[in-house]
Amino acid sequence: MKILITGASGYVGARIFEDLRGHHDVTGTFQRNKFFTDLRQLDITDRKTVLETISDANPDLIIHAAAIPSRGRCEKNPHKATATNASGTENVVEAANMNNAKIIYISSLGAIEPVTQYGKTKLIGEGHAKNARMGYNILRLSVTFGYSTNTHNDRPFNRIIRTLREGKPISYDNAWKFPPTYLRHVSATIQVLLEKKIENRTIAVAVPELKSMYEIASDILKPFGKAIEPNDGGKMGRRVENIPESSDLEFPMCSYKEMIQAITQEIKENGLA
Repeated sequence: MKILITGASGYVGARIFEDLRGHHDVTGTFQRNKFFTDLRQLDITDRKTVLETISDANPDLIIHAAAIPSRGRCEKNPHKATATNASGTENVVEAANMNNAKIIYISSLGAIEPVTQYGKTKLIGEGHAKNARMGYNILRLSVTFGYSTNTHNDRPFNRIIRTLREGKPISYDNAWKFPPTYLRHVSATIQVLLEKKIENRTIAVAVPELKSMYEIASDILKPFGKAIEPNDGGKMGRRVENIPESSDLEFPMCSYKEMIQAITQEIKENGLA
């Protein structure tokens, strides 16, 4: 199958790109940071370029991972967040329809009754994804942890790696609890979707347990002898997320303990410690 992955240099997109390229004919795009030599540059807010690039690649499936994933950046620049996460997705779906391609849209649990600009724009993006005429699937991720080629982006897992290497940050929020996503399960879920030819579903990809950033960071760092401190999250408050309902389909799943064990092994195998 010919697959095009937008945002293949992002933290999530880079892992999907690496996991799938050994099984499919995969093309990836990037906007600024080129983590793989064979990626094509693409700004998804540029409609004309999106249409041309996707037409040239002529994929059977587009995995749309390009986005502004930072809640903080989306709140500070709502117009750019809308242009990228909402309008950019509309451009990708339009190109998919012109080339008879299916869509897998990488979304967020924050799109469920959204209260942030990030969640609101991802929900709009979901609406556009559902307009894919050849079929769509929406994967809703939570805060995501696990190894990716992109260890540079300011994502929660990469902050933990910086603590491991540099000793900073030394404290993590212990107020907000959420069901984490294990990064390897994202591409594994995509593989199941392709193998079983499942279409037009919205699927939560998350560990069915609630944990705080402090708990996760502490459990990842503990085997490497690094200790951190909890904090109250400041302005984040003490809200607690819900565990998403499990799917009736056979998608990859693991316990929190299994996720931590797998991530510990990834850190060792990739020389991150």
